[in-house]
Amino acid sequence: MTPCFLLLVAGAIAIGFAPIFVRLAATGPIAMAFWRMALAVPILWIISRHQNTLANGTLRSPWIWVAGIAFALDLAAWHFAIRLTSVTNATLLANCAVLLVPLLSWLFWRRAVRLSTIGYGGLAFLGIALLSSPSLQVEGQHQLLGDALALVTAVFYATYLIAVAAARQRISASALALASSLLSSLTLLLFVPLAGERLLPAVAIDWIWLVGLAVISQVFGQTAIAHAMGRIPPTQAAIGLLIQPVSAAVFAWVLFHESMSGLQLFGGALVLIAITAVRLFDR
Repeated sequence: MTPCFLLLVAGAIAIGFAPIFVRLAATGPIAMAFWRMALAVPILWIISRHQNTLANGTLRSPWIWVAGIAFALDLAAWHFAIRLTSVTNATLLANCAVLLVPLLSWLFWRRAVRLSTIGYGGLAFLGIALLSSPSLQVEGQHQLLGDALALVTAVFYATYLIAVAAARQRISASALALASSLLSSLTLLLFVPLAGERLLPAVAIDWIWLVGLAVISQVFGQTAIAHAMGRIPPTQAAIGLLIQPVSAAVFAWVLFHESMSGLQLFGGALVLIAITAVRLFDR
């Protein structure tokens, strides 16, 4: 695998920690999404300044605005979904974005998608479905609402990935991560009072989860993905990002004792095989 693809996978694993932090914190879902972005902004600013990648024209790119707003809506819907359904369900359904990215790539750029790429994507998604099969059962209206919100998340997530891939043609990864995080935090700040949530955490320990979410999932995870998206076709990148629900399921199994059967382990293996194959053979 190329270094860029390995960086993409590392970023996706870092994002796999996100639902764990969200589940551990008592802060409201929208407020937590805001702090994820807001706490990341000063760190990303320091990184961009150190790398001399700050550009006055960054916010003039329409793709930056699309990425920032789409990611804010993505986080808002996903954080609510994590509270209403299982970590595995929320992560699986949000990653239905892998099915939308090829369509959006064709709509925006008329970029053809290889049949082999579609095949690997299908194999990976089959693995994710097997991985999540024990928890894909209706347990009430709250879980149904959580699953529906996770599907809404997939639409915004796919839009975000396409916007990032387009913006990376002219903007550095660190500048893109900074600008999109700033726009996302401002968008989420408007949503906090609308959701009737408190902006500040009610308990001090929540700051630990918020900082972890910002540093691990946002600063490292999203910057790594933004860097890789400039050099990897969006459809292949979307398949690589399916390591995220696998890592989230493993973390949930370890920390929350969400069950892992032999069928789930087989599903996880299928995802890893598909991710490896798409980089080794689909060129």
